[in-house]
Amino acid sequence: MLPPRPHPAFLYLIGHTAAFAARPATPIGQLILHRPPPLEMAAAHHLRYLRLFLWSLWQPVRWPQSSAVGLALTARTYSRGDGSYSRTALYDLLGIPSTATQAQIKAAYYRQCFLYHPDRNSGNPEAAERFTRISQAYLVLGSATLRRKYDRGLLSDEDLRGPGAHYGEQLQRERRLRARREALRKLQEDRAKKGFSWEETRDTVILLLLLTFVTIGLRM
Repeated sequence: MLPPRPHPAFLYLIGHTAAFAARPATPIGQLILHRPPPLEMAAAHHLRYLRLFLWSLWQPVRWPQSSAVGLALTARTYSRGDGSYSRTALYDLLGIPSTATQAQIKAAYYRQCFLYHPDRNSGNPEAAERFTRISQAYLVLGSATLRRKYDRGLLSDEDLRGPGAHYGEQLQRERRLRARREALRKLQEDRAKKGFSWEETRDTVILLLLLTFVTIGLRM
């Protein structure tokens, strides 16, 4: 009767143990002291998924063929309730009169951005929409040429096509930066919550002791 064949897992362990035995002997204490801490092991596990997540963020975002299409409606979108063209809607959005100087427009824009910035209003879609409209308003009023055309009711889609594309790129960069900051913040929270796991430390120490005893037994 043939003897029973050893389990494949046992053969796998013996093969790796023999390869480990060929290395110079290392004291048990040194093995335990130089093992990777569980926190680093957990961080490496999370970093692998973080790299994949960040890689996806860096992929080019497909914007519409004309990024200014939505921005080109700025002068018409901020109109009166009856749909008529308003020459003060953009000024009202920034909270300034139509006679404001360029310096006052810039100061009002920064003030409104500070109040409605997505970082200060996380999870608030109304604030995000308001922040976008404020940026669109400053896109027009911040330019002396576009402002004059807006005041005269002559602002067209062609006027906003160039600035609209630039604004689309700027908005895309801001979204990527916010997403990366959020991913890093979650990683730091996971590290703080993970801490040192006694179960992982115990299992690692037992495995190291087992391998050490097997190595000593093979050398005897």
